[in-house]
Amino acid sequence: MAADVPASNTDGGSAFAKLARGLVPAVLTLAAALYSALVVCNAGESEATSAQWNRLAAEVQGARTATELIVFAPDWIDPIGRQYLGDQMDVEMASRMDSARYSGIWEVGLDGARARETRGLIADRTLEAGPLSLRHYVQAPAKVVFDFTSKWREGKSSGPMQGRPNLSLQEVDFAPHRCIKVVPRPDQTAIMTFEGIPLGSKIVGYVGLADIFTRRDIRDPGRLSLLVDGELRETVRAGIDDGWQRFEIATSPGWGTVEFRLTAVGAKALDRRICFAAEARE
Repeated sequence: MAADVPASNTDGGSAFAKLARGLVPAVLTLAAALYSALVVCNAGESEATSAQWNRLAAEVQGARTATELIVFAPDWIDPIGRQYLGDQMDVEMASRMDSARYSGIWEVGLDGARARETRGLIADRTLEAGPLSLRHYVQAPAKVVFDFTSKWREGKSSGPMQGRPNLSLQEVDFAPHRCIKVVPRPDQTAIMTFEGIPLGSKIVGYVGLADIFTRRDIRDPGRLSLLVDGELRETVRAGIDDGWQRFEIATSPGWGTVEFRLTAVGAKALDRRICFAAEARE
């Protein structure tokens, strides 16, 4: 299931945000349904009460700032956590590329579990409530020089593809992601080129295959190649089980041309929905 949402030309995409608020429940419902099987399998291992969840939710509500992220660990408690903290999690948070833009992270963990977003961070605040633990982490937010995702309309598209690239709210790896969706023709490459854009010290991005149903029916992989000023800098294979894959390359601060090449690998790669998001960061 996916929700293709037109975005405005302005950063932040106000039109996108308004429409996405209505469409995101469908995507989250799919993710929640897929996680529910895991919840059933794991529910007997450890159980937290509503009172314990409410205690942590009240703590977050009273102390969290608008620039802080909420995450759950392990992943299968996510739909449960949203029952208690969902009113504090907007569309942008739910469909984020990663956690780097946030100044802090609130992590709710079951039986001591840690989320991937907090790896390497040290908590400055901890609250225990039965098998649940609430930890708060502070981090230096990433400084974004150019957001390819929000400024997707500045990219020039070419090559054989189905439809045109668009900014969409997509299911990738059983979670919603706001990303640029490109559907190359089978065994062909579609290209998005961003000319003369500002660059920092690195480009960070993610790529994955959208839509659980096409991943089920079409087994051929996708591929993303990243070029800077005509030089191939990175190639990432996006297979049906690879999830939301991170890539990063070093760049020299200044101005340059960045090209994303999206390939549907194989003659049988019909409707290969490749989704990516990327930022140039200091």
